[in-house]
Amino acid sequence: MRTYKKKIDALLELKKIQGQNGNWDYDPYMTGMYNGIELSVATIENKEPKYKTTKQRIISKYRKYIKNIINMLILKVLNIEIESIIEIARRI
Repeated sequence: MRTYKKKIDALLELKKIQGQNGNWDYDPYMTGMYNGIELSVATIENKEPKYKTTKQRIISKYRKYIKNIINMLILKVLNIEIESIIEIARRI
C-alpha cells in the first residue's frame, strides 16, 4: 500500500501530465479532467485552485494552427525567393 507522500506525488505527476499542451486543451472533457485534478491538489495543499479556462483552451488550440499557417506562408515566400534566385542563376 502506498504511503500518503507517494499518493500525493502520484497526484502531482498526474496534474503535470494532464497539464501539458495536447492533453488539457484537447477538448472540454480533458480541460475538466485537469481542473478536477487541480482541485484535488489545491484542497490537499490548502491553496486556491488555478483552473484552466475554455478561453485558455481555445487560445492554446488555435495558437498551434496559427503557427502552422505562418510557417506555411514563410515556406511559400522562401520557395518563391529560391525559385527567383534559381531563375536568375539560369539566365547567367
